[in-house]
Amino acid sequence: MLNQAEYGKRWRRKHPVTYTLMKIRWYTRRQHEWDHKLRRHRCGWLTSMAIRHGIIARPTHCQSCGTGCKPNAHHDDYSQVLDVRFYCRSCHNEADKAREERLGIERVRPTKRHDLTRAEHNRAHRLWASGKYSQRQIGRLVGIDNSTVSKIVRGLTQPRLGIRREPAS
Repeated sequence: MLNQAEYGKRWRRKHPVTYTLMKIRWYTRRQHEWDHKLRRHRCGWLTSMAIRHGIIARPTHCQSCGTGCKPNAHHDDYSQVLDVRFYCRSCHNEADKAREERLGIERVRPTKRHDLTRAEHNRAHRLWASGKYSQRQIGRLVGIDNSTVSKIVRGLTQPRLGIRREPAS
């Protein structure tokens, strides 16, 4: 019996043209997202090198709220590597949300147990019981994190009453 990795290697060797077409199709569908991730990673690496070599000085406080901490570097535009602001964690999260809204980037953030509405919990459970969807697909359909779907399926989490949150669309 072959494990999944070995089976995949054999299949790719046997069907090189099909595999190449699948890769091209996957990349073209996700090209904008992938390019964004590469730019972000490159920009972060270059910024850390600039800080390490003294080109950019990291302040000892947040530039937004003034909290004394070791702030994180934030870029409004990843093409401007040296245009950096330093924020504490909470201010950095707010700045990231503002940038994602401005650029139209959607990202599913992990959902805490107490944030689940009863409707989201029940919908995820019904989708799982139907047997038609994977945990990843359920997470995307309901708008919750995959690990939360896993906990719902295993019965490790329940929605809390009295907490109302608009379901993710």
